[in-house]
Amino acid sequence: MKRSSPLALALWSCAALVVAGGVAITVGYVIAARTLDVFDQIPALVSGGIGGIALVVTGCVLGYVQVGRACAERERADDDAVLLRVGTLAALERRRLAAPPVAAPAARPRPRRASAKRGGA
Repeated sequence: MKRSSPLALALWSCAALVVAGGVAITVGYVIAARTLDVFDQIPALVSGGIGGIALVVTGCVLGYVQVGRACAERERADDDAVLLRVGTLAALERRRLAAPPVAAPAARPRPRRASAKRGGA
């Protein structure tokens, strides 16, 4: 069985918070709707409505934070890959600079062209 990523687990937890908030809002509404007495409606609306909204907002904010952390982790991994490549290039350049200079090959003498004399008569 494939193990799920930590991001997926966190997002499932956030989704559960949002669903629980929706259920709390619905339960608060159902309790408040079954009576006309305001003194019975207010506690149901406060506990169900405000508590449900708090759960929904908490789930959304935590999900947003987790996605932001996952994006930052990916960017950090990309930055590390670039820095590793730059380090490799710097090591190659240091090796090239530390190597003894290679003498340039001696210049070959150019063959002389035979001058063509024009004889005019």
